[in-house]
Amino acid sequence: MTRPLKICYVSPNAHLGGAERIIEILLKHHDRERFEPSVVFLKQGPLVKKWQELGFQTWVTPPFRLRNPLSLKSACNAFGNYAQAQAFDVIHSHLSYGHLISTLSLRKINAKRMWFQHGPVGRGLDSIAGFLPAETVFFNSEFTARQQSISRSIQTRIVYGPVERPRLSGEERLQIRAAQRKALDLRETDIVLLHVARIDPWKGQDLVLEAFSKLRRRSIDAKLVFFGDASIGSRDYFEALKTRAMKPDLHGHVRFAGFESDIEKIYSVGDVFIHSALTPEPLGLTVLEAQMRSLPVIVADAGGLREVVTDQKDGLMYPSGNVDGLVNAISKMLDSADLRRTLASAGLESVSRFEASTWTKLMEDAYRA
Repeated sequence: MTRPLKICYVSPNAHLGGAERIIEILLKHHDRERFEPSVVFLKQGPLVKKWQELGFQTWVTPPFRLRNPLSLKSACNAFGNYAQAQAFDVIHSHLSYGHLISTLSLRKINAKRMWFQHGPVGRGLDSIAGFLPAETVFFNSEFTARQQSISRSIQTRIVYGPVERPRLSGEERLQIRAAQRKALDLRETDIVLLHVARIDPWKGQDLVLEAFSKLRRRSIDAKLVFFGDASIGSRDYFEALKTRAMKPDLHGHVRFAGFESDIEKIYSVGDVFIHSALTPEPLGLTVLEAQMRSLPVIVADAGGLREVVTDQKDGLMYPSGNVDGLVNAISKMLDSADLRRTLASAGLESVSRFEASTWTKLMEDAYRA
């Protein structure tokens, strides 16, 4: 019997975000008889201990800064020594930053090099990373791939997703739904519009509030729930959102639920999912997660979502940043329970293509190729 293939995932951060969630899904779904995954973090954070407790080997580089050559050299040397001792077969880095550091650290390591570009793609590190040695670069959408400059010698692949299936039975989901709604002071009969994203101006929470205000003036009876927390730089924006939600037209109809790591608790609350990013997103994983949990979705017609959501078939789309377009889409969704059921069913069928175990198998085949 051949030994398991040793995979080293390089994660720039140790806090749960989109890139880290993808690594976590891979860790959970790997065939452990054929693959031995471990993670190198470039920063300390809560995921180091969490993934250790799940039974995976983790290691953190010594602290460094790109603009401090001595600290960078020390960290890269330590990473290189660790990787050499572990004898990894595959180095799979995430984002251009992860690929840059792994390239600087592992020049003497004979292992297959791959990296995942989740986007958004900018200048600087992204333009450099595309020309560093690698066998394959994975992109989460054609939209992301078009923005990234890549050496012609490097293979590129588009891999949408991954999305985990709900881990709960129907009865368990109803129980969590009831508990979550009670905690948020929502009635079971309320129609709840759900928004899940970091609180940040480019995520468009203010656009959603403006659209909801217009709907309230039409006597639309619904509630709006935001999940997500604000970064330090977006605290003033968050305070402005909460102040707006206290105005008479919205008071009592908007909830800010904060950060929640359990996605089953998040999506159990809602009846309709709203995506409102003002800047085109590379993909929009929360939209796919909502579809996998049978929620009808309303999404901005931009970025990678154009590749995975078809307007009027498995979701409703509106012009990005257009408040009246969002109002019309929400109104159409709320006016018809049949439409909500039809779009939810079609969305679930569509998103099943990106289910986590199938997606992991695709990656495993690439590692073995």
